[in-house]
Amino acid sequence: MYVFSKNGAAKVTTTKPGDTTGRALAKSDGFHPYEIGIVGPEGSFRDDLAVALARAMAPEFHLGVLPHSFPPSDAAQPLHVARFLTTPEQHVVAMPRDHASDAMRLPLLDLDAVFVQAELTSPLPKIMVVGDGLPPKADAVFAYAAEERACPVLPPSAPFYASDEIEALGDRVGAQLSAQAAVTPVCGLVLAGGKSVRMGTDKSLLEYHGKPQVLHCHDMLAEVCDEVRVSVAEEAGVPDAMQGLSLLPDRFLGYGPIGGVLTALSAQPDSAWLVLACDLPSVSLKLLNSLLAERNPFAYATSFLAEDGLPEPLCTVYEPKSRFLLHRELSQGNESLRGVLRGSRCAFLRPPDPASLTNVNSKEDHDRRVAALANQEREDA
Repeated sequence: MYVFSKNGAAKVTTTKPGDTTGRALAKSDGFHPYEIGIVGPEGSFRDDLAVALARAMAPEFHLGVLPHSFPPSDAAQPLHVARFLTTPEQHVVAMPRDHASDAMRLPLLDLDAVFVQAELTSPLPKIMVVGDGLPPKADAVFAYAAEERACPVLPPSAPFYASDEIEALGDRVGAQLSAQAAVTPVCGLVLAGGKSVRMGTDKSLLEYHGKPQVLHCHDMLAEVCDEVRVSVAEEAGVPDAMQGLSLLPDRFLGYGPIGGVLTALSAQPDSAWLVLACDLPSVSLKLLNSLLAERNPFAYATSFLAEDGLPEPLCTVYEPKSRFLLHRELSQGNESLRGVLRGSRCAFLRPPDPASLTNVNSKEDHDRRVAALANQEREDA
């Protein structure tokens, strides 16, 4: 796989090209949630097109190309093991689909998207390379391409690009990726399953805004998400304040917030999750909207940086592909969401007001935050 580095978040457009914007495009049973297929006659142009596109689209996108053929194997290193070959310009991973375990997928998931040599019958959105004859019929074609400008009459459903229009085709691919990202559902998750040891009382039931914090968080998330779940340790015996809410019992008990997030990602693996903890009482609807507006759907997650300059994992959007990352980290004994975010390719944002991410863990923290919020309300009045 050829990997072309990218700095910063992807530049996402709102264009929704052609007939390939259905919700099903958010799902993928291949290597990567965002795959672009290239189909057509075998030959150097088809094989080189993805590489040329990846170069043209850098640095806005961090893209990979799954090679048509794999490097030769040897007895010491069989083909089903991911191998890395590095040059100054490219980084190659050979990984047959039949042997791609979750752990082996992670190098691919570091990318925004992957170009693959697809079959005509594949449901992937496709670029079709055409030759002298009429192109075969295929669904989900969003662009045609050829090495020469002369080409047969093509269906009007998708535009045509010659080899000297790679940048324009790259724009088309970027719009297609944005269209795929736009249909990924964003669900809300209220983390309310903590033990509240330092506080001495259930933090989800404390009131800062005239109602239990779990309801305040739920109601804010309901304004910006497709649906909202409340993460609890166990469904039995939840407080009356949570009755009627959609509860999500933790499947990874004893691991703290990472267990709740991983439970949500496992329950709905094709959704992104906007996670909000009950111990962040100063988070506002405005702050959540700013997080979603700057979200990078191609990274593992989009997170604010707290006052200490470190990611705040409890007010973060986790993308579907982060499920594999969290599984790996938890299996290796890393239970720190903050540590996972720091060590992974995520998008980090500066909050408009860093104090809005102040964490409340003790009675003293609670009293100070209640007083600060009351002062703020008086100033705003």
